[in-house]
Amino acid sequence: MAKKKSNNGKAAPESEGKFLPIRWPIDPVPALFANNVVAQCDEQILYISFFQVQPPMLIGTDEDKKKQFDAMSAVDAKTVCRIAVPLSKGPGLIDVLRQQMAKAGVFTTANIDELEKGK
Repeated sequence: MAKKKSNNGKAAPESEGKFLPIRWPIDPVPALFANNVVAQCDEQILYISFFQVQPPMLIGTDEDKKKQFDAMSAVDAKTVCRIAVPLSKGPGLIDVLRQQMAKAGVFTTANIDELEKGK
């Protein structure tokens, strides 16, 4: 029986010192759209909450739309999902995100360095 604890994608059996590969399922889980993210952490867990905020529906003339908009005090965010990640896995999560963003051409080494410096 394999332990639940994993190490670089491999789980160690209870009785032996060898590692077994993890088979990653390709489940038909829907991909949900999120355009806002909030991250919080406590002593051991990083909580990442994903939200979807849609612009309000305003109808009528431009004047009607302005009145409707001015009467609003806020727009609601819909929670898409919330995940909890052990802080020990945070650096690996950041590395994976950086690699994927770099592959997509969003980040380069130069602009990652600028982000880290607060520019």
